[in-house]
Order: sequence, then structure tokens, then C-alpha cells
Amino acid sequence: KMPPLVPVSGGAGFNDEPAMCRTPDGSVYVAWLSFRDGADSLQLARLQPHQGGFKPAGSWQLLGGPGTYVLGVTAIAAGERAAVLYAAEKHKNWDIYAVFCGADGPEKPVRVSSDPAVDVKPAAAWHDGTLWVAWESNREGARQVFSAAVRGSKVSEPEPVSRPDASAYAPSVAVLDSGAVCVAWHGFRRTNFD
Repeated sequence: KMPPLVPVSGGAGFNDEPAMCRTPDGSVYVAWLSFRDGADSLQLARLQPHQGGFKPAGSWQLLGGPGTYVLGVTAIAAGERAAVLYAAEKHKNWDIYAVFCGADGPEKPVRVSSDPAVDVKPAAAWHDGTLWVAWESNREGARQVFSAAVRGSKVSEPEPVSRPDASAYAPSVAVLDSGAVCVAWHGFRRTNFD
């Protein structure tokens, strides 16, 4: 038997692109885009297991208001907290951001990228206190995958992962038990996607 459905968005806004993760305490965090009051917003809810289903345990608007544009929401467990990643346009520039959230709510967003190019479609993995992030960027002409490490509020210098002479898309990140970070993507070279 399927457990009862739990409405997360509460019927507010036009809701799209949900992403979710589970933290070690059993909490489930759900992030999604919501078009409200004529602008994009980024919403987050925390749910806890309760009597075979879930009960609400907090909700927050991470980003919103006039002139807000958001894409590519993803969520992963980051130790005892959740990390929500997204691309947002500010001052006509798309960059990648990460927001950590625990039972007490969200922390201040961390800006992962700050290049004048378009940075979108983040993916991430957590290992030993470090959030490893990869994303698409057009900073060197072709669409390319870049990566950076986030430790607390400090972000390493972004590094290109894919070749600059072939367009690369949709990165995914995993960290091995050894601590080695792996990034996969699909790319177009000459006449084929690989």
C-alpha cells in the first residue's frame, strides 16, 4: 500500500523542477521552482518521517521577488544538512549558487561561480566536509564543464574539466571512498555525442 501523499507546495504558485534529498536524521528536503507574484522563486521544504508517511517540519523561500530568474535546481545531503544548488541570473549574468540548510533553516547562499559567462546546470557531491560542484559554462566559447570545491563559505578557483574544443553538457559528480572526485558529462565532438 502506498503511503498518503503529502502536498509540499501548498497550492501556492506554479511549481516545477522538484529536487530532493534525505539527510542522516531521516529528514527529506524538497526544493523546487515556483512562479509567484510575476517572478521566479526558489522554495524549500523539510519533511520528517511520521506514522508511515511524512509531516512538514519547515518551509522557506530561498530566493524570490521581482527580476528573479532561477534554473537547474538540485539537492544533495551534505553531512547533517542539505545543500541546494541552482543557477540564478543577477545583473544579466547567470552564476551558480549553493545554500546549506538544516533543521533551523537555510544559511546564506554561497556564490560558486562569478564569471561574466553563462554558468548553469549544477551537479554536486559531498565528501568529508567538501561540496564538489560541476556545471556548464560558455566562458571559453564552446559549452564546457567546470568544477570547484566549496568548504564552508570558501570556494576554490573554478577549473575546466572537459576539453575546450568540444561542447560538453549535463555534468554529474560522484566522490569515491578514496576521496577521488569523478565528473561525467555528454559532449559533442565532430559528428557524434559521446
